[in-house]
Amino acid sequence: MNGLKKTEDTKSQLRELVKQTLQEAYEAEIEEFVGYPKRKPPKGKDSKSSNTRNGYGKKSVKSDSGEVGLEVPRDRNSEFEPQIVKKRQSVLDDLEGKIVALYSKGMTTRDIQEIKEDMYGVELSPSLISRLTDRMLPRLEEWQSRPLKEVYSVLWLDCIFYKVREEGKVINKAIYVVIGLGIDGRR
Repeated sequence: MNGLKKTEDTKSQLRELVKQTLQEAYEAEIEEFVGYPKRKPPKGKDSKSSNTRNGYGKKSVKSDSGEVGLEVPRDRNSEFEPQIVKKRQSVLDDLEGKIVALYSKGMTTRDIQEIKEDMYGVELSPSLISRLTDRMLPRLEEWQSRPLKEVYSVLWLDCIFYKVREEGKVINKAIYVVIGLGIDGRR
């Protein structure tokens, strides 16, 4: 029973991470679409005629970690078509793994653009990808710098090697995965 609770906690945290990531992706997409960041509408000659934000709609999608509730941004002219999670899409096909892979590989926006096109069959502009990664970096840095416990009763270590291009050469790089079991029995 105790293991089941920990599994649910893990799934709940993963669901929240997926939700935050998708919400940031939506914000980057609508910002790219309307041409200005949230709460900073354009000023000058284009301010009256340009399309503007118009609140949010609710959407629920199923993922590997459970159902995720999202708020999809809308525009005044109803022309905004989200690309990350499309209209009427109700299931995420292994999106969590794909999102993590995007950020963990340290790819250029052009590389990410090609991968996104292969994964979703849509073209995303490099500027949209750049905005998306800029919005996600603070969350990733926060997660990477979270405080760890001083003592763990058990550590599991694993490593996988990837070929990467560095300074014009293809070399092997190791990615280490460490899972710690605390004295309280939590991972």
